[in-house]
Amino acid sequence: MRYFPLLAALIGFLLSSCSSDETPLPECGIATVTYQSTLLMGPEYHTYDSKGRVKRIDINDRKSEYYEEYSYEADRISVTGTTVNEDPYVYFLDENGRIKKAFNSTYSYDTEGYLSEIYSVRGEQYTRVTFTYVDGNLHSIHTIATYATRQPSEYTQVFEYSEELAEGLVALNPLNDTEHGRGVLGNYLGKASKNLVAKKISSEAPWEDQVTPYTYTRDELGRVISVHRLIDNIIPAEKFITYSCF
Repeated sequence: MRYFPLLAALIGFLLSSCSSDETPLPECGIATVTYQSTLLMGPEYHTYDSKGRVKRIDINDRKSEYYEEYSYEADRISVTGTTVNEDPYVYFLDENGRIKKAFNSTYSYDTEGYLSEIYSVRGEQYTRVTFTYVDGNLHSIHTIATYATRQPSEYTQVFEYSEELAEGLVALNPLNDTEHGRGVLGNYLGKASKNLVAKKISSEAPWEDQVTPYTYTRDELGRVISVHRLIDNIIPAEKFITYSCF
């Protein structure tokens, strides 16, 4: 069996631990998110600033030599660091604070404010990704890649949801566990899903569907502190969340 959307998993579920921040965090904001999976070379530690935005990602260790740092302006997000190919890598924002362009990709949104399409050109490869929302939740992501020298490829990811609310936390946005949101940019990709994901089904012919169930652990205050995925019902991947208030 082929694990075709492993890019999403590779970029997706990491592991986080508390790190000190000189700027006080807002009441009950997310302090850190950490992703860990056997698909990754090591955990990734995401540290947030006082406005609830990711300010640094460290790979393998806290304060690692492999890192990304994020800076925010009114019309752009800039990414620098030792893991960034284009330094800085810049995401340009529209008048509503949503990503509209990044390097070779353009982003479109529907009239309700949801992400509807990402179109990318890389050399002789053209990729169109369409996003469908139903009842306030991301229902599907459909990707078609066209090449000059071989047949096009396409695959689809379909999401099912529980009745539990995502509470507006960007760390629980399903886009963050795909290559499109990267666990960082979900706040800048339009309106987020309102409920927690229960299952993701990924399809690419001629391989079998890949089914990934989600489960959640909450603390004594009812906050989600970990998300567990079982990719294709085989490969474990976890996300751990810490908060700035207790």
